[in-house]
Amino acid sequence: MPQVRTVFAVVALAAPLVSPATEVPRLDPSSFTAVPSSVRSGLKQQGCTIPQTFLARKPENVVHGSFTGPSSSEWAALCSVGGVSEILIFRATSTQPVARLAKLPDENFVQAISPRGSGYSRRLRAVPTRVRGLNGIEDAFLEKASTVWVRERGEWREKPGAD
Repeated sequence: MPQVRTVFAVVALAAPLVSPATEVPRLDPSSFTAVPSSVRSGLKQQGCTIPQTFLARKPENVVHGSFTGPSSSEWAALCSVGGVSEILIFRATSTQPVARLAKLPDENFVQAISPRGSGYSRRLRAVPTRVRGLNGIEDAFLEKASTVWVRERGEWREKPGAD
């Protein structure tokens, strides 16, 4: 009697390897015309480019709010230098950041978005907090989870955001 062998083949249908961080779309700070010139100059001085998500339809990842106090006017930007991004917070009239938060490699936020491609997925938003007139900075990994950075009692604290 002939011997019967069953052979199983595993076929990978997953998306190709995600793009390297060097392929993350980034904008020059000059693209953000609604941002005060002092803040744009400060971002340029820091060597920043602003990474854009795969969902971006207009320039994103620079947000306005009252982050350090209820009556303050500040801008938070996701600043990418050498493939690593951090949140920089500027007063509206300053070229120097007053805070730096969440420094992480851009490649950590590149994910498969279709069977044929990948995209950058880190996005900032200004969000309300429990303190009247104070904003937090939502730092989101799109379609995954987020954290919210809030200034409390003179310290930056990381709070759970949306999942």
